[in-house]
Amino acid sequence: MINKQHLHPFALLIKVGFLFRDFLPAVFGFVFLRQYWQIWLILPIVLLMWAGLDYYCFTYEMTDKELIVNSGVIIKQQRHIPYKQIQNLKRRQWFFLEPFGVETLIVDTGAKEKDQREVTLLAVSNVVRMLLDFNSSEPTDLTQLPVEPVKEMKKSTEYKIGFKELALYAMTNPDILGQFLFILVISNHLGLTDIISNASDTLVDHVSHYGLVAILIVLNVIILSLVVVNLVRVMLRFYGFMVLRQDNLLTVQRGLIQKSILHVSINRIQSIHIRQNIFRQIFGLVTVELDLIADATKSDEQKRVTLIPVISQDKVYSVLKEFLDYPPEQAPIINKGDWYTSWLFVRNALVGVGIVAMAMAIFYHGFWYWVALMPLVILAIIFGWYKGYYTGVNRYDDGHLALRTARQLTNDTALIGWHEIQSMSVDVSLLMVWTKRANLIVSVRSGNQVLRLRYRYLPTQEVEAIFKWYREYV
Repeated sequence: MINKQHLHPFALLIKVGFLFRDFLPAVFGFVFLRQYWQIWLILPIVLLMWAGLDYYCFTYEMTDKELIVNSGVIIKQQRHIPYKQIQNLKRRQWFFLEPFGVETLIVDTGAKEKDQREVTLLAVSNVVRMLLDFNSSEPTDLTQLPVEPVKEMKKSTEYKIGFKELALYAMTNPDILGQFLFILVISNHLGLTDIISNASDTLVDHVSHYGLVAILIVLNVIILSLVVVNLVRVMLRFYGFMVLRQDNLLTVQRGLIQKSILHVSINRIQSIHIRQNIFRQIFGLVTVELDLIADATKSDEQKRVTLIPVISQDKVYSVLKEFLDYPPEQAPIINKGDWYTSWLFVRNALVGVGIVAMAMAIFYHGFWYWVALMPLVILAIIFGWYKGYYTGVNRYDDGHLALRTARQLTNDTALIGWHEIQSMSVDVSLLMVWTKRANLIVSVRSGNQVLRLRYRYLPTQEVEAIFKWYREYV
């Protein structure tokens, strides 16, 4: 097959880049503190030497039955990976590697031990991937899929995202709000405080119009800059996004500077999550994610894979039906939480705020301190009501559940088949018995662990019906 050999020389370049990235904070620290400047001169040499040794000690070979990987500079390690043990191949390709037919391969073995789950071949020829595809007996490359069946597929079987959808995805990212607050906190370094101070003086001098205009201009520039930065981030991550199903395999491709291609077997999917934050509700957009078995990648797909970053809520179920077998054709009917459920969540949030307020009252006193707490009280009420309103469960057919809850103004609808549920339990306190409420806990596989989905303060009658349904199948 392939005799023992080193990675492509591009791997050395990538290793050096990763090392400098990891040590960049230390480098800036030496520069700004102007201390130990000798280390600033020695560090690049040490990093280059280490990268060279790491590259030299890493070799791989492919026999008729297994992939053998040797690694380690100080502690030598040899991994034997039978082809039948390979659960998944994930591909990444920097833009400068594509002309040379070189890419990064992440081999997922599905092992339970964290340090044994995957092997990364940092830069290898496309031939290596083709051989691994062939020997693991599942074709996982878009270019290797049969031509005729793809042409006969329905159009909705292949889903792509355009610039408009990505722009809406970036603008409705709640991280923008946190970034905006962070910039306000460090406004002293950006000169914003001086502008506000000058505007206040102008207000006192009866020319407040110009001061307010200056403040509004600065705030708009900050917001616009954040939108542009987040749009660039989204474009780099999801440019060229495409989902394709072929037989029992889903292929997710995305990325501009670094192309990422993920292959997911249908039988590894444990649950489907349709998420929608409060900003995307305005535009009617949702995000679709999948929980998988033993997905050991170290990126954001470690436990949950983004199947569709952004799609209209009106067509999400019809599109999902083309890719997966058990989603409903229309949004499942889930009863909204009643006023009492919302009140219980509001109560819990207010108790948390009250504990913090009483603790802080030891150091701060006075009328204005309690006035300053009012925004926290209002947020607790809003968050509690929102979660109670969107918490509910229901069956949408004989073998599948639709469960919805919310957290931090983001509602999450989970679609789960009974055979994917690891366990189900009902939690009832003494007070909840009197109020006829119960908590439903559903455990499913996520990555290499068990994810416990908790749906609280549901009517006891609904929880008992769901639990009885599950017991019938078990």
